[in-house]
Amino acid sequence: MIKSLKVKNSDSECCEVASPSKKGKNKLRYPYGTTLTMNDELLKKFPDLMKANAGDVFDIKGKVKVTIVKKIDADPANHYDKSSVELQVTDIEFDKDDDLDTAFNED
Repeated sequence: MIKSLKVKNSDSECCEVASPSKKGKNKLRYPYGTTLTMNDELLKKFPDLMKANAGDVFDIKGKVKVTIVKKIDADPANHYDKSSVELQVTDIEFDKDDDLDTAFNED
């Protein structure tokens, strides 16, 4: 099941602004590390991405390998743990789907 990675957060150090909302309130943000950047060599493998415009939406499917698992006992007295899992993308597929262009509208 697809889950949105958007978070509402006023801490600009934790997140990148993906798109400001109307009137600049409650900016929707995506956590750092959720952006994929394709260089020239990788773009040659995905010709549809070479024709993409900013704002286009693609369906993405891929495989990842778990490389690091961390659990930090941040505040033992209050039973507060911080966890993270690092994933290395190993295989990926993009599919331009015009139906998806409206699937993530913020209106």
